[in-house]
Amino acid sequence: MTPQYTNTVGAIVQLNTGIDLTLVTTVQINVLQPNGSTAIWPGTIASIGGFNYYVQYTTMAGDLSQAGTYVVQPYVVFSNWSGLGEVATFTVYNPFDPGGG
Repeated sequence: MTPQYTNTVGAIVQLNTGIDLTLVTTVQINVLQPNGSTAIWPGTIASIGGFNYYVQYTTMAGDLSQAGTYVVQPYVVFSNWSGLGEVATFTVYNPFDPGGG
């Protein structure tokens, strides 16, 4: 993921699960925010290179309101199995303020 800044809307978070997600019934991203609070982002399946291995989410207003490290983990549910994927992290920065404020 490219560097992001607080309050960015439209950033794409993509996580490779390494398994075919074609038949999932639920797909989401569990989020640990910099202040320790948690969130759940509803995911979608993204097909990249012909493989449906990716959980994707596009950030909305309020999702990246804190500067710091975000910890994200995909969670998927199939009809006969559910589980978590590998943890990933990304950093959100405060934007540069040329006015010094």
